[in-house]
Amino acid sequence: MNTAQHILKTYWDYDAFRPMQEDIIRSVVSGNHTLAILPTGGGKSICFQVPAMMLEGMCLVVSPLIALMKDQVEQLNQRNIPAQAIHTGLSFREIQDILRLAVAGALKFLYVSPERLDTTAFKNAMFDMDINLLAIDEAHCISQWGYDFRPAYLKINQIRRQLPDVPVIALTASATEDVQEDIAVQLHLHTLNRFRQSFERPNLAYFVIQPESKHHYIAEIFKEQTGSGIVYCKSRRQTKAIADLLQMQGISADFYHAGLTTEMRTRKQDDWISGRTKIMVCTNAFGMGIDKPDVRLVVHFDTPDCLENYYQEAGRAGRDRQYSKAILLTTPGDATQLRNMLNLRFPEYEQIKKVYLSLMNYLGVAAGIGAGQLYPFDLARFSDNFKFNILESTYAIQALEKAGILSFNESTWQPSTVRFTINAESLRSLDTGFSQLNLLIKGLLRMYEGILDHDVKLNESSLARFMRWDETEISKGLHQLHGMGIVDYRARIEQPSVFLILNRMYQDDFSFNYAEHLKRKEVYSNRLERMVNYFEQQTTCRSQYIAGYFGDASVNPCGICDVCLKKKEMKAQPLKGLTVAEKMLEMLQNGPLKIQTLESEFGLNATREAIRFLETESLIQLNERGELVRVKA
Repeated sequence: MNTAQHILKTYWDYDAFRPMQEDIIRSVVSGNHTLAILPTGGGKSICFQVPAMMLEGMCLVVSPLIALMKDQVEQLNQRNIPAQAIHTGLSFREIQDILRLAVAGALKFLYVSPERLDTTAFKNAMFDMDINLLAIDEAHCISQWGYDFRPAYLKINQIRRQLPDVPVIALTASATEDVQEDIAVQLHLHTLNRFRQSFERPNLAYFVIQPESKHHYIAEIFKEQTGSGIVYCKSRRQTKAIADLLQMQGISADFYHAGLTTEMRTRKQDDWISGRTKIMVCTNAFGMGIDKPDVRLVVHFDTPDCLENYYQEAGRAGRDRQYSKAILLTTPGDATQLRNMLNLRFPEYEQIKKVYLSLMNYLGVAAGIGAGQLYPFDLARFSDNFKFNILESTYAIQALEKAGILSFNESTWQPSTVRFTINAESLRSLDTGFSQLNLLIKGLLRMYEGILDHDVKLNESSLARFMRWDETEISKGLHQLHGMGIVDYRARIEQPSVFLILNRMYQDDFSFNYAEHLKRKEVYSNRLERMVNYFEQQTTCRSQYIAGYFGDASVNPCGICDVCLKKKEMKAQPLKGLTVAEKMLEMLQNGPLKIQTLESEFGLNATREAIRFLETESLIQLNERGELVRVKA
């Protein structure tokens, strides 16, 4: 029995599919090219993982985010589904080992970053793989008119041509109608089944608020808030400052950004998911691939520059379909500040060239070489050395990324490796003269099979537990053995990096498509104006506005956003004070009611005024579920 329902229950222990998932799976299994537009938390991965399990062979998944790939591979392996990922953080030997498994038919899923699709090793191996499905996650990245264009995604076309009979499923959470069309064009999907789930989130109340003090507002709202929450900030420094502020108010909070070590990010994320931490204050590096259902509040401390990002981040609230809020905090100068950033985000040609040549010199790359190499990179030091403003460097490097010249990763992690540089016979008679080092050699031989023949991945903390040493002693001993020429030890790399897609260009031959750069600037400007209009306008329901931006005209007014509540308050003007209170008591005769239900009926201010009056008169109270009930006489 290999039905979709059986696989869902067997491997995921779910009893039923979410809306539209089964239709998408049916389309894929029937051999159709498929475009699936599902909101954040809509269960996109199920839409390609289940059909791949129903078909003979292996699913090839293209994904741009290393952290997301690792997370999905780990989850699949925990379900006893063999999966591996190939990305820029792996050594050549590790990639070869994974490719051999794929060719041998030992994998059900192979995740690949788009940069790796164009390598000779991958292309040669792919001909011998039995691929049943090509899944393209974050498919909007293939459109240069989208908000997150990644040129490496264009390499997918080469794979498509080599797999003409393999069905394609492209998945995204946020693509406008223009971007949806471009996805189909770029992937040469002339005929495809398109599925778009409604952008309506009936349980999610969107608010735009302009407080006198954002910091004071944040502290006050989380004092009242039950359940977990997220605060998004644009700067790393701000994440720590706000987390410290919340902690000073006795609120459980932590901060998160891409500059932290992998170990720290994992620990902080786990603490938040488990509920040990209530509020996560973070940059947009946090949240991708996390499915925490009970997030009650997402606050944007700073205004995002496009609705795609805002919708995706705000949509992490209320995935359990319980009432939740997404609050955007603004200031009077936000619109001007966003518009002023336009020219900085899209530098002039000469500035881009200047940063490129300086970057190549900083990395020590000679002209005519460098393609396919990964270089550790310190953005702040580079900017300081070459007297660039750090934002000038950042946006020029982003322009080079969009042009397909290089890629920049804020956090690249490569594990430690070690191997012995002397043979087994020499080792048997070796005495370093230091008892601790002799013990460390024995520990390495016992713990790591194959260490005499090739590089092995090393986990210093695991080795420390095995040896019952401190981890700093392990690291010191390995460096000493390396210095003595006994082992080749390479400590883990955990820092930003630049990956060169093209060889370094000579100064006189610098080639950059400036016309496309200017076109992207124009598209970005249009997106920015729609974002500004979203938070400035006070007439259209927030949920309707967002859905309309993505081409979904079917959404009705939500009734719970700040715009809808203000309209209800205006209608409820004749029902002020005692009259609203009387009406509320009538409604409560039929049983307990949530405060949100009453707010939807009477508006925010009128509801609060009536509740204060009725509570003062001891006519209502809250029950154990946080609902309003009448007090029995």
